[in-house]
Amino acid sequence: MTNRGVPGFDPARLRQLRKQRALLPSQLADLAGLSRSAISQYEAAVVVPNADSLATLARALRVSPLELVVADEIGHGLLGLRIAAGLTQAEVMERLSAHAYGDAFSLSRYKSLERGKVRRLTNADAEALAGVFSVAPESVRAAHLWDLGGAAGAR
Repeated sequence: MTNRGVPGFDPARLRQLRKQRALLPSQLADLAGLSRSAISQYEAAVVVPNADSLATLARALRVSPLELVVADEIGHGLLGLRIAAGLTQAEVMERLSAHAYGDAFSLSRYKSLERGKVRRLTNADAEALAGVFSVAPESVRAAHLWDLGGAAGAR
């Protein structure tokens, strides 16, 4: 598999869930808004879906995104919180905007936070993201610290 995409993605689990729902790869592709080629590459372990594609696959299969990954391999950062919430980055931004937090965030700022490139996470940021991910602000702070390098050796 390629190194890009969601850590811990389980292609066999994707195939199993698709077959349990009696879906052909082309049908899953249509439901998820992805190409038939993408589904085939995910199932063959040629390509790993990014978090946004994982969220759309999970929605199409009516499962939690965590059912498509080996949870211990995701990591303990903001990406893991987002995957657990089943959200794309755009959906995170929509939810932040809907709660008047959107002014404090841009998509590029959120992406930078998720990649551990923003050192300062304000209390307001932590509370806003906690609301989006349905977790405690302390969980967001811990995830941010992990992204900053608390688990640099584990990545």
